[in-house]
Amino acid sequence: MKYAWIDEHRDSYDLVSMCQMLDVSRSGYYRWKASTPSSTARRAEELDAEAKRIFEENHGVIGYRKVHEQLVAEGVVCCPETVRKSLRRQGLRAVRAARFVPSTTDSDHDLPVVENLLERNFTAGRPNEKWVSDITYIRTDEGWLYLAVVIDLFSRKVIGWAMADHLRTELV
Repeated sequence: MKYAWIDEHRDSYDLVSMCQMLDVSRSGYYRWKASTPSSTARRAEELDAEAKRIFEENHGVIGYRKVHEQLVAEGVVCCPETVRKSLRRQGLRAVRAARFVPSTTDSDHDLPVVENLLERNFTAGRPNEKWVSDITYIRTDEGWLYLAVVIDLFSRKVIGWAMADHLRTELV
């Protein structure tokens, strides 16, 4: 690890000074520089590259278990713990979604409230007798979308719908 740091900063600092500061010999550095990586080190580099590729293809939202699952599906032989260490070594951590707290109406106010005309009776005897609506929250990579739908209770068909990136009145 020390030799790799010395090699990385060789253009910026004097080799002798770095070796003295890190308490390593120059001959040890040159021996390290001339050596070829072990088969274990080469395998770790290959796994690092594959794990990083899969992680980035999935936009950084999957953890080591899913990365391991995809590696195994591609025929790479490894265990989950090795994948976890590989991702950690590279500083790759899955993005955790923030907890969803829906924006709902404030029921604690003095404004007039529309009375409940259906009283949980969701059956209709003929078309266009009863319409109901609902809003659904949809998480996307760009943020939240809100889908408002109006349904005829007789036919259960969608009468109309609207989608927006806000919950203002014009959505419904």
